[in-house]
Amino acid sequence: MLALAWQRERVIEKVLYWRFGATLPAPSYPAPRDATEARMQDLDYLSQLTRVDRSFSPRAAELFQQRIASLRARAATLDAASFLLGACEAVAAADNAHTNVDARAWRQQLSSVPVRFEWFAEGLHVVRAREGSADLLGARVIAIDGLAPQALVDDAARFFGGPREFVRTSSLVYLESPDAIHAVHPQAPADRLLMRVVDVQGRERAVELAALAPPQAPEVSKAGRLFSPIALPDEKPGEWLTVIDPKGTIPPSLREPGRSVYATPLDEGTLYLHLWQIRDDASGSVDEGIRRAVGEGARWRRIVLDLRFDRGGDWPWAYDQVHRLPTHLAADGRILVLLDNTTFSAAIIDAALAKHFGAQRTTLIGEPPGDRLAFWAEGNSFVLPNSKLRVLSSTGYHDWAHGCRELRCYWPNFWYDVGVGNVDPDVRVSWSFADYRRGIDTVLQRALER
Repeated sequence: MLALAWQRERVIEKVLYWRFGATLPAPSYPAPRDATEARMQDLDYLSQLTRVDRSFSPRAAELFQQRIASLRARAATLDAASFLLGACEAVAAADNAHTNVDARAWRQQLSSVPVRFEWFAEGLHVVRAREGSADLLGARVIAIDGLAPQALVDDAARFFGGPREFVRTSSLVYLESPDAIHAVHPQAPADRLLMRVVDVQGRERAVELAALAPPQAPEVSKAGRLFSPIALPDEKPGEWLTVIDPKGTIPPSLREPGRSVYATPLDEGTLYLHLWQIRDDASGSVDEGIRRAVGEGARWRRIVLDLRFDRGGDWPWAYDQVHRLPTHLAADGRILVLLDNTTFSAAIIDAALAKHFGAQRTTLIGEPPGDRLAFWAEGNSFVLPNSKLRVLSSTGYHDWAHGCRELRCYWPNFWYDVGVGNVDPDVRVSWSFADYRRGIDTVLQRALER
């Protein structure tokens, strides 16, 4: 029987890959004679994206090809920045957050500056800095190259397909790159960022940050990861300083980002459960991590399911445990689901499942998530032969607003999916920088006040 079960799993896996794992054959171009021919080869290969990606509407596919044609016409004059941005803009025609150029290319191929930004309720703030720029830690950025941060987010909407929430969190790689801003605004210098900031002492001042040539570590991490002061895997020890002291008291939501599941009791009746990603890790499976955290026979007054900074993974791996969360509540217990603009893909699905199975006992708190409830995902990726840009494609449709029963839907959803209308927060609140710098999580605090 075990052998039959194993074979069944393998058959299902192969069928799903056959249906949803489409990708382009490996490129077979001759060695390019010059940079122009290299660009043309890449564009020819990229133009085949709509053969494997199903998220493009007919109008979007037409727009994609128009943008490819425009890049071909300018191939001889494109530099690395304008080519990368042009490819991103072409792929973004799909208007699907899962169909994009892999954002890691921005740090690998474009200049950046020795600070890192994150969004808070008060605006854009510096949360990480190299030692020479440590005086900028915590500063609120009010202008970059004479442009308001929101105006630069509007620029970024050209280069990232998906809703505004996804663009907002994705835009940071653009805001941090002199190469990229110069490509869009030629009057802006390519060798530095000219910033106006309000520092933590409340002083407004002008700052110049010199551009650092690519590649720069740390590479682009998942959205929201830089909120945590804990070093990224490719950061050199001590190279980057943070607003929150990594050796001090860290809010529960920022602890152990290297684990898929982090859990801790906040008081006798409250379980805090953070899913950093919906994937198994070295510590075990997501299913087992949640089951172990919740406890056998436990009855919690509150279960805080934190899905912030979670870019997703394989949602069926957490399905059973999210389904069972209401059975672990006390008679008057509640599930408090925390969301923000970085909540994405399988994490959004888990929010929908928690809302569906918890019904009136579930409250959603925070910001709208980083994608719509109807979206294309699954799919695969391919790499352009010369620029090495990785392009992410989508082949399976999801509709967690209404339920998905069409042939284009990701087939496991026929058994598992639900229709919840929306996962808009019942209580809207964003993380305040004034709280963040003191180690207080505004959103978690608001949830616990309920």
